[in-house]
Amino acid sequence: MIIVNYDMYRKIFILTLISFNFFCLENNYSDLQSMLLDIKPFEHEIDYGFLNAEHHNEKISNITWFDEDSIKFTKIFHYDNDDLVLITELRESRILKEFHFTNHPITERFIQYLFGENFFTEQNYITEVEYNMSNLPTFYKFKSGSNQYFGHIIINYNRDNQIIREAWFQGKKKIIEF
Repeated sequence: MIIVNYDMYRKIFILTLISFNFFCLENNYSDLQSMLLDIKPFEHEIDYGFLNAEHHNEKISNITWFDEDSIKFTKIFHYDNDDLVLITELRESRILKEFHFTNHPITERFIQYLFGENFFTEQNYITEVEYNMSNLPTFYKFKSGSNQYFGHIIINYNRDNQIIREAWFQGKKKIIEF
């Protein structure tokens, strides 16, 4: 693996993100590429002096960088043929977050609860999943392919990593709790 100082890539990346936000009205996306450009990076600041990007089959496969405390962060891009299906964000080797761009089983359960088992649509959804220190999911956020939020689930665990509460929301309204 060759590590290169990607100062030029950093500038292009920042310029692209800034430009995209100015031109998108209400975060509606015209295609997958514009949607991906709007995904917010980790809450931690990136030290762009040491950004490493790896490619496979002319596609970016992962991006790695270190923050000011020398903690390694990685974004891994998963493809099915030419379609991006998943982005995984890691801190060191721990999963922080995933973005699923295909239908996710939890999203399907949520939609079935809202609209019934006979509801069918061709639309893909974006499912954002956040994980705790034990790599258990704590938060699911559901959006349409046009970036329209339609619900989320919050999961709480006890010290033994057993689920003690699962609450489903549509907007700020709690619709069910287990």
